[in-house]
Amino acid sequence: MEQHSPTQGFTLIEMLVVLAIVGLTSALAFPEMDRVMESLRLKHARADVVATVAAARAEAQSSGIPSLIKIGSGGTSIILGDTAPHMIAQGINLTGKPDQIRFYPDGSTTGGTLRLASSLRSSIITISRETGAVQEVANEGT
Repeated sequence: MEQHSPTQGFTLIEMLVVLAIVGLTSALAFPEMDRVMESLRLKHARADVVATVAAARAEAQSSGIPSLIKIGSGGTSIILGDTAPHMIAQGINLTGKPDQIRFYPDGSTTGGTLRLASSLRSSIITISRETGAVQEVANEGT
């Protein structure tokens, strides 16, 4: 008498169930991943802007000559003096009031507010007139 060994493997139904579970899990995870990536881009852009402000202030203090930062065309970059525009993270828009800020050798500035915004979040940064200090005053969004 012949003995039949059980066939090993998966049935089509088992494979479809696994694929359906993977699909549902992915559909739930990808939107959250987009939010995390957008938050990281905003954080990176904020760090770039703060570093540029600090560089402008340090340049004015060390050289004894006022320095200037301004927002590049379309709000996609920040410019320190006559240097090439420094592009900020993709998907982040930079606006300011005023759109340029001057730093003086004594540490004071013309002051202003910079706003970094993505589609879900925004961050508002103020620059003190008296000291040139940077302060994040709001982090809006989900």
